[in-house]
Amino acid sequence: MIKYAFYLNKEVQEHARKANTVVDVCVSFRTNTFPLMHTHDYWEIIVMRKNSIMNVLNGVRTKMQSEDYCLIRPDDIHFVEPSGIEPPEYYNLMIRKEFFKNVVDTIHPDYFQALESASGKYHGSKPEMHKDILDLLTRAFSLSFSRIEEQQVLLRCAVVKLITELLVPQRSAEHSDNLVSQILAFMSNPESMTMKLHEIAARFGYCPEHIIRMFQKNNLQSPNVIFTQSKMEYSRMLLSSTDYTTAQIAETIGISDVSYFNKLFKKHYGISPSAYRRSNNSIP
Repeated sequence: MIKYAFYLNKEVQEHARKANTVVDVCVSFRTNTFPLMHTHDYWEIIVMRKNSIMNVLNGVRTKMQSEDYCLIRPDDIHFVEPSGIEPPEYYNLMIRKEFFKNVVDTIHPDYFQALESASGKYHGSKPEMHKDILDLLTRAFSLSFSRIEEQQVLLRCAVVKLITELLVPQRSAEHSDNLVSQILAFMSNPESMTMKLHEIAARFGYCPEHIIRMFQKNNLQSPNVIFTQSKMEYSRMLLSSTDYTTAQIAETIGISDVSYFNKLFKKHYGISPSAYRRSNNSIP
């Protein structure tokens, strides 16, 4: 089940506490620095929005400015110092280890091991991709708790875009990087889940075979496997946080046969949708 909270949104924090939930992604928007050396038990991604900071990661000082990201592993030692006269503006995404691994494994299981062996990763973004990610985070952060489902959709897209932006460029050429990242993010958006692969390919100006070859070239799982996993993850969220019927949830992710949805869900999670709902329902 995917759950989100915002450090600066006390209402959401209180709801998560009362529902006794595990928060998978915690987001804060910062305009200051954190000079105290620290470590933690989750993955962290710093997304710069404006001006700059000096990030000290495992003893290495690196200046981060607009359009930069930094991926920080669990147990890395780091702190953030001022850099320049103007106050920095940046987002912190704190991502639970199990959830982070799940998202990375959805892209490709080999990627997580490569990240585990890294001491930290800085990456300068393409301006158009950085703008998309900032827009998703800013929109999600501005919504009230009454629109938490919309927040979840926006944040899931932002997390997928960030992780693919940090990972996929290691494997392929520049144009392919951007296209694969966009397709992965598009497939994670619930609004796209009723589409077929040929419709998604046409949206990006290609035939399905070309998209499949592009994923193969980047050592990714097939588009259909990744798309199905995104559908299953979204259906879990709907089961635990809404009162939609199983038929409505199946229809929402583009599956018209409820019995097929039940079999697919049980194949992925070893439990039926109804049993999962009984054990994971977080509706107050």
